[in-house]
Amino acid sequence: MSVAHYMRQVLTNPHSGYYMGGDVFGAQGDFITSPEISQMFGEVGDRVVTSPHYATSPISHHIPLIQVFGPGRGTLMSDMLRHITATPIDATNTKPAPSFLQALAAFPHCYRAISSVYLVETSPGLSKMQLRTLCGEDAEAKEGPDRKGLVATRKDGIEVQWHNGFEEVPDGWRELRVDLDESDTSSHHFRVVLNPLPNQASAVFADTRPDFASFPIGSRVEISPESRSVVRLVARHVDDHGGAALAIDYGKDYRVEVWGLAIMKHKFMHPMSRPGEADLSADVDFRYLKDAVKEFTTAYGPIYQSHFLHSLGIQERLKTLIQGARGDDRCSVLVSSYKRLVEPLAMGHIYKVMAITPKSSEGVPVAFEEWVAEEMRKGVKG
Repeated sequence: MSVAHYMRQVLTNPHSGYYMGGDVFGAQGDFITSPEISQMFGEVGDRVVTSPHYATSPISHHIPLIQVFGPGRGTLMSDMLRHITATPIDATNTKPAPSFLQALAAFPHCYRAISSVYLVETSPGLSKMQLRTLCGEDAEAKEGPDRKGLVATRKDGIEVQWHNGFEEVPDGWRELRVDLDESDTSSHHFRVVLNPLPNQASAVFADTRPDFASFPIGSRVEISPESRSVVRLVARHVDDHGGAALAIDYGKDYRVEVWGLAIMKHKFMHPMSRPGEADLSADVDFRYLKDAVKEFTTAYGPIYQSHFLHSLGIQERLKTLIQGARGDDRCSVLVSSYKRLVEPLAMGHIYKVMAITPKSSEGVPVAFEEWVAEEMRKGVKG
């Protein structure tokens, strides 16, 4: 089977998929996401929605707020909506989030702009958790396609990033595939093998990544065709209806080596050691995504998560929370969480942010001004 099919079965098989079982996040789960580390991540993120760059889009009075493929527990959306309200926030972060309509009514600008909230999720268990987080125990779920413009936030969307792997051989690229390993010495019962002949996947790969043609023999790389399809769908929507999209994840602005790690109980392990019981780790190739959307939209970044959060005012938010905190222990937790989000050796440089806006949009998305200036300097030098 392809690497992508292996990932799909391991992560989202309806009966045994990793994400189908429910909550896998937080200190008691297998890994922790930025919104789970601190409420500050979502609270400063609401500036993206309320900034003039997005508020003056063609759909500024009817914007669905959409989190695509990876809403987790609903924490990010909850924190964003809670901070949109004009009411004080308990520094202990134990208050339940207000309902969506309460949040909008407390912030007239957003009341005029945002029409609804959508979460795109593959796991029934996580969908129920998101519903409780955002709307309370008695809320009723509704499903359906969005037909208008969007501001989309994407976070930790690994479950849709099915990655295909390829290796350079003397006469071109060959797909890497997952096979059974029935040898007595096997500890995982699966192995990665090289497809002996070219196939459709390797042909499509060669067409979409001509920049890889000069790689030396033996090079291994990965791409995510399904991520490319999803981001192109989002870009077409932004182009047709206005709005904007953000992609926030760990990755690089260049080719990505073949995936190779699973995550369980906050520790890395072999990707075939505990299928269905561990998450699979895969870096985002942001350049691949930017190339996919440039036909329809303008892509900005990626920029470091640390720069993004500082531009949105996370330091000021930290100071406010510390002033309202009860006790030194709470202050220490706030500072520790802040450092984990922004320090280069923690998540600050590992995680990156990319923005997508219509080509007709005026101005630069908030937090991307320095990136644009640097790109202009590079152009002048070139």
